[in-house]
Amino acid sequence: MNIVFDTNILSTFAKINRLDLLFKLFNKQELLIPVVVLKELQDSKQEFTQIILNNKSFKTIDSDKEKKDLILSLKVGLGLGEKECLAICKNKNYVFVTNDEIAIKEAKKLGIEWLNLEIILNALKTRKNPQQTRIK
Repeated sequence: MNIVFDTNILSTFAKINRLDLLFKLFNKQELLIPVVVLKELQDSKQEFTQIILNNKSFKTIDSDKEKKDLILSLKVGLGLGEKECLAICKNKNYVFVTNDEIAIKEAKKLGIEWLNLEIILNALKTRKNPQQTRIK
């Protein structure tokens, strides 16, 4: 399972210096940050974003032409980061991780599997060993 992160979830865990929880939870999964999300993080210039940017556990992913067309067709209330995440997840059947309610509604419409902060925290809370946690 490949996991595509939106800015808000990454920021949440970076602010409390606990990206390690994501790595434990998504053990052996490919953790992806879209190029647009990476740019949002770089542009924010917040101290906590350096924790994300310096971490080698994440890989970047970019949209191709087909995804760009889907991005342009998506709901106006979404930012470019959410749109890119949705387009990548739709075209590659990846899991979208966000805490944005509008983006989650779009994911549901598009048939994209998604996770939010509540699901992640519940998975961490209910498992004795988060490394063995699988979210489906």
